[in-house]
Amino acid sequence: MKVGHPGKGNTKEEFKAIGSDGKPASGGKLFSISMTSHANAEAAIKCLDVMINHVDSERAQWGAVENRLSSTINANSSTQIALSLLQGG
Repeated sequence: MKVGHPGKGNTKEEFKAIGSDGKPASGGKLFSISMTSHANAEAAIKCLDVMINHVDSERAQWGAVENRLSSTINANSSTQIALSLLQGG
């Protein structure tokens, strides 16, 4: 994210896409918002709120998948132990 400083003539906030390696993605500019007015600043905050909510939703979905996989792995481990005991091993 590049933050502009109004006193230096830069009055835009640029939001860049970041790759999985933490470096900016090629051509990864998502959008640019002018910070020259109160209304634009409020629009930027609303946009950030939407993005944060999206990230929260995605994290919740992946957390649910992780929990299901964990339960499946635990159930399979228990089954393997039970079978091993039944087979005398």
